Amino acid sequence: DLPDGATHLARSEAFEQQAFSYGSNCYGFQFHAENTIEGFRRWQVWVDDPADRPGAQSWEDQERYMLEADRAQAEWFYGFLDGFLAGAKA
Repeated sequence: DLPDGATHLARSEAFEQQAFSYGSNCYGFQFHAENTIEGFRRWQVWVDDPADRPGAQSWEDQERYMLEADRAQAEWFYGFLDGFLAGAKA
């Protein structure tokens, strides 16, 4: 469930609550937008069989989705960071 007063931002087929904001400075994500292809591949070797977990995708699906989404995900994430950190002082 979302915190009272939070704004729902994203969902997936498997999970209703993927992202939310609370006020103007707080965000919650149920995914790793910061991850790169290289980082994701390191995670894959740590998991014995991803299909054993609720909502998990096969290794083949993970590879396909990762390659399809990588550029858009990176552009979105860097844009989010630019906006989020725009008011931060050095």
